Order: sequence, then C-alpha cells, then structure tokens
Amino acid sequence: MKSRRVFGSTLRGETQEVECYERIHTGLGDGVMLRPAIIANMKRYTERRHVLHIYKGVACIFEDIRGLEIVPISHPDTILETERQTQYRYKVSMLIASSYNVSNLYALSDPCALYESQNSPFNSTAKEKTKLRFSRQGEYFPTKLPRLSTVRRTINTAVATGKVITKSRQQIFCDVVGVDLSLDNYDVKFSDEELQVAHDVIGDNNVVGIHMRTSTHQRDYNYMIELVEHVASKVNAVITLDHKWIYKGKRSNVISSIHGIREKWAIISRLKMLIGPDSFAVHAAGAVGIPTYGIFGPTDPECRLAHYKNVAWSGKWKLPTLRGGPKLGCGRQYCWYKTCRFRGCLNARSPRFYWNDAISKLQPGV
Repeated sequence: MKSRRVFGSTLRGETQEVECYERIHTGLGDGVMLRPAIIANMKRYTERRHVLHIYKGVACIFEDIRGLEIVPISHPDTILETERQTQYRYKVSMLIASSYNVSNLYALSDPCALYESQNSPFNSTAKEKTKLRFSRQGEYFPTKLPRLSTVRRTINTAVATGKVITKSRQQIFCDVVGVDLSLDNYDVKFSDEELQVAHDVIGDNNVVGIHMRTSTHQRDYNYMIELVEHVASKVNAVITLDHKWIYKGKRSNVISSIHGIREKWAIISRLKMLIGPDSFAVHAAGAVGIPTYGIFGPTDPECRLAHYKNVAWSGKWKLPTLRGGPKLGCGRQYCWYKTCRFRGCLNARSPRFYWNDAISKLQPGV
C-alpha cells in the first residue's frame, strides 16, 4: 500500500486548504513518533489536503498513510557540512510551501530539540585543571633524569541545571499540531510485498529481534554481539537488525537483516519480541504492538517508550560507586546528551541481566 508522492508545484493554484507538516531532519525513530500527530490531524480535517515535507531518507515511514501526500526533500551530494545540508532542505521546503493555499504549516523539525535543550538536566562547562607529571623532555632536548612538571588542561565538566526532561517526542509533536496523543494513531499498515519479505525471512517461527546500534554512540550498548549470542542460546532463532552489520559468529540460529526500512519494519511486526537501544527499531516495534524491551542508560525510557502498548525497559543503574561521594549509580542518570566516556548505566550490566529482565517484565513466551 503506497501513498501518492507529489511535489509542491503540482499544488500551485489549488483552492483547497492545505495542512502542511514540515520535518526535514534525518531521524527514523522520530518519524515513527510523528505519526500519531499527523494521523490525528488528518482525522480532524478530513476535508483538507495533507502534505508532508520530510527528509527523503525518512519518507518511507509514512508511505502507508492513505491520503497523505509526501514531498521527499534532500540536498545535493556536493554539500558535505551537516548544517549547510539542513539549511538547504529548509529553503527547499519553504519554497515549495509558498505555492500552497496553506491553512496551517506545522514546524516539526526543531520543537523536540528545543524542548530538550531548554530542559537539559546538565550543561557542559569548560574548566582548567593542573596535573603533575614526570617527563624526560627538556625545553629543547631530552634529559637524563625525569623531571617533575605541571600541565594545564581544559576539560568539560557536567554541571547540574536542576531541570528535568519529562515530555515525550510524541507528545511534543501532538502539542505543536494541536491534537490529543492516542496510541491508536500509529496505525501502521504493510503492503503485500513487504509482508512477503517478512514471511520469507522468518516464516512463522518464534524469532527474537535485536537492534544492534543507534545513530549516536552515546546510546549504544558495548556488548551487543555477546547479547545476540546469549539470547541465541535461549531461543529458537534470533534476527539482528542493522543497515549493514551482519553476524559472523558461530551460532547457526542467528540471521541478519539489512533490508530496507519498510521491509525491516514488516519483519519486526512478525517478531515474538524485540530488544534494542534507544533507536528506530524499539519505536518500530512499539508502534505495531510487538513486545519491546529497551536497553536505556543516558536517555530516559519513560519519555521514549511509555507511549507504546507492550513495552518494558531497564531500570536505573544502582550499583554502588564512590564517584563524587558514596551514592548508588553514577549520580547523574538520566544525563541525556552529556554522557560520560564509560556509560556505566548501560555497560555495567551483562547480556544475561538484560535478557532475564526482558523476559521477567514482558513474559513473551519465547
């Protein structure tokens, strides 16, 4: 099932009112979270035309929404800087929108980032620190004996703001559009071709899916391969989900999906359970009601996963630590985008812990 893709120039001179949605950023998970706002508004204004300006790589997330006209927006390959790419896509979007009889234009690219930056629990502050070191390097030549010297270094330190991020991105999108958030408005449908791919890949088996990586390393779990092999020792089959990573270990019951986004989403819709970090697959699974377990550390799963029907996630890290005085955990979780190098909140726990926690909370019967 495909929706009609159009370019804005075809709407020039139209008298029918247009509801225009603009999101030109690249996040696939954000695309899933945007669906409830658009679908709710389409139900509200059935007599109007609904046009979505979306980054080309994310457009497939919305292809199944009947009546939504999609304008895929990209940038020339010659533009290499991320900021300039974004600026170019903005200009293209606004140029096309200027040809519509716009009733409402919903700017959906920045509200989540703006809210989260304004309410960030921590800010980074540069501080200078003096360290002692022994060195055999003199001003010009090496010395025979090591000498004690001082070195001044600038490091970034997290400073608490006293603020907390509480709103989900689904709620923020709905607030911008002015509609109520409903779990029924994900309403994902797959074409016969997409469902056939899913059937060919996993059949009718009880398969557990594991999403391997996020788009930013700060949300990644370092032991995903070990998790895959641990889960594979407990279930009939495991499928790994990534855009190019393929399992090359010794487990014969592990397969890998590097299919396109729509096909991968159809595969997810047939899983017995999905496990993954804070990225596309947990949202894709949650949107279609598949039991979903999130491996979360720096970002708050209550904000990211609560608006799905059958989800669970890892609790806060509570192992003892002496960092910054005796306390449980690191004392900073959830730190969101000011993560530390080690990310103990994610990596201090074993694959066995995450698997047992997922089974006990979701009870999927695998």
